[in-house]
Amino acid sequence: MMKCRVELVIVPKKSVKFRRSSRGKSPSPSAKSSSQTPPAERRGLGGLRSVPSGTSSIFDFSNVGGSTSGLVGSGMVMGGINSFKKMKDAFRGPISGTFANVIPVQDKEESAYHKEIMGTYSSHRISTGDIAKSILKELKYSMPLYHTCTSNNSLKKQPKHLCSEPVSTGFKVRGPNYQEDKVKVPSEESVFALLGIDSTMKKKHEETRRNTAVEAGGFVNKFQATCRKYGVKAPFVLLINFVVPWGNMISYYYRPNSDGGQSPFSEEQKNRPSEKLWRQFLDGDEEYRNSVLKFIPNVVSGPWVVKKVVGSQPALIGSKIPTSYYGSSKDGYLEICFDVAGGGKVANSICSAVATKANIVSIDLVFLLEGQKDEECPEQILSALRLHHVQLKKEALS
Repeated sequence: MMKCRVELVIVPKKSVKFRRSSRGKSPSPSAKSSSQTPPAERRGLGGLRSVPSGTSSIFDFSNVGGSTSGLVGSGMVMGGINSFKKMKDAFRGPISGTFANVIPVQDKEESAYHKEIMGTYSSHRISTGDIAKSILKELKYSMPLYHTCTSNNSLKKQPKHLCSEPVSTGFKVRGPNYQEDKVKVPSEESVFALLGIDSTMKKKHEETRRNTAVEAGGFVNKFQATCRKYGVKAPFVLLINFVVPWGNMISYYYRPNSDGGQSPFSEEQKNRPSEKLWRQFLDGDEEYRNSVLKFIPNVVSGPWVVKKVVGSQPALIGSKIPTSYYGSSKDGYLEICFDVAGGGKVANSICSAVATKANIVSIDLVFLLEGQKDEECPEQILSALRLHHVQLKKEALS
């Protein structure tokens, strides 16, 4: 009678499979083949390419001892508790410059996507690991990214009250020899990746929200608590907080290729001019930060009058409206607050004009640091977001 043994293999979706193997043969974990993986999971939303093999993912396996053959589908075989902890403790994303899952700009008739989401990322700039999915599912926003709440069947429709992350190559920045030739070039992939946006209204007598990262119910505290829950180091978070007359609009970003998953910096890019400038910015005082922080608006679609009012010229925003900064690299976050409400009549009139037309426009809000010397060029986009027909003022303030 042939002797057999039963081997327990843990696979994704918390299912348990038993496999029989003949005596004398060394069983090996049966990984799900690419042909068995659903197309949307294997190739990304809309059939686009996903992160190339060999690049870092949200949970970086590259520095873990042994081979990565234990990976099964989007999960992994538990080789042991210690190795599992090592695999879990880094929060990372694709290597900068990968440009994974970007929807190509095509002729409207040929594309499967609405024109407003062409040139944006079709998924978060992270891997699709099970733990990452669980963390992201617990993070809720009042204005989520379109790909988290749309199906392939609705991608042709115009997105409403949603946001997206436009690819940075659509914006021109100062080139390597700009101080001499004044030539601008397409930016490298933006340093920070968009997670989501919250748009909140305040009552007439409520105080304006600044330094929201320290709020008990704020995004940063929720994010850090969720990461701790799953045994993952929380990454450094960049917050852009527009303090408007009726409330706040706050966008959240993390750095996919940070050192150890927690740092605001990247050691592998330390010699880049833009990386050096970012380090100086984070360590600098308010006066220095205001002198280099640059803002680029771009109305993607909307009435001519809005495009005329908003424009598309880069501006040192810190010199235009009151700007304050909270947090540091040690605190694990930097929150930049633009006090549009305190920016005077001109700023308020422009803000009100945009707000009243926000539901019929799609607009990009882009930030970068200005390269003012040869050694600070080429520039690189720091963060970018696109607002799609949002309701910024749902009701009159009372």
